[in-house]
Amino acid sequence: MVIKFLASVARFVHFSNILIGAATVALCFQTAVLLDWLYIPNWFLLLMFSNTILQYGLHDLFTKKGSTNAKPKLAFWIKNRSYFIASIVLAAITSGYLLFNLTWNQFVWLAALGAITLAYSFPILPFKQLRRFKQNGIIKLTVLVIVWTVSTSVLPATFIPYGFDEKFWWLLAFRFLFMLAICIPFDVRDDITDIKTARHTLVSLLGEKKCYQISYGCLFVSAMILVPGFFLNIPLFYLASLLVSLAFTAWMVYYSSKHVFSPTSYIMLDASMLLQTVLVCTAMLIP
Repeated sequence: MVIKFLASVARFVHFSNILIGAATVALCFQTAVLLDWLYIPNWFLLLMFSNTILQYGLHDLFTKKGSTNAKPKLAFWIKNRSYFIASIVLAAITSGYLLFNLTWNQFVWLAALGAITLAYSFPILPFKQLRRFKQNGIIKLTVLVIVWTVSTSVLPATFIPYGFDEKFWWLLAFRFLFMLAICIPFDVRDDITDIKTARHTLVSLLGEKKCYQISYGCLFVSAMILVPGFFLNIPLFYLASLLVSLAFTAWMVYYSSKHVFSPTSYIMLDASMLLQTVLVCTAMLIP
């Protein structure tokens, strides 16, 4: 009974986009910690949360109908339609209000990401064969990884008063590889729908097995990148916590490879971003 209740809560948090919103905030906070406790105001974290809820909500509203792998989420939104609409409206109001706190540089970054995100989901591109980025599986994957990397590393780093330093570029490389590793299993899951719409995908080019090998490879290289982090004076306990999180993520990728269409697989992959930040924060407690 308890397990069933916890499973229903997990599905609600996942399908309502609360989990992915929390993951965005967690990675932004992790960026602040790894960049020498960079000060990031609470309103910025709230803005990133509301933006994520808004973007994913609009994406779900426009693109989920008829998608085989999206049926559980579509059923959730049909059942909870009032919550669905309210979350989008509230997120839009919150984001609109908080935008006025941004500097001009931050606004340009966020506007660029917003435009790319809209072009990912909505047919606004001026190309006959590519009306939105999602129509091409490889471009879709690339855009998704770049947007997540920039949102959770570049945007928080705009609060650095002295500009981007070596630690920032180290973190950017680590974050990009980590995001690529956890986005590839989602791309594998979407492959059935992509094939039906004749999209070029990484899976169709390389095969499912090699895609998972690339995902593991990204996690391995991420682990190797931790070594120069030591010479950049990143605390050893932080690096150790990141290494542990990579090991957990590798297991989650393996689990998703065995349960491609299980919502549990992708709840765990989304949660891996939260787990990584929790481990880093736990390392802070070590004297």
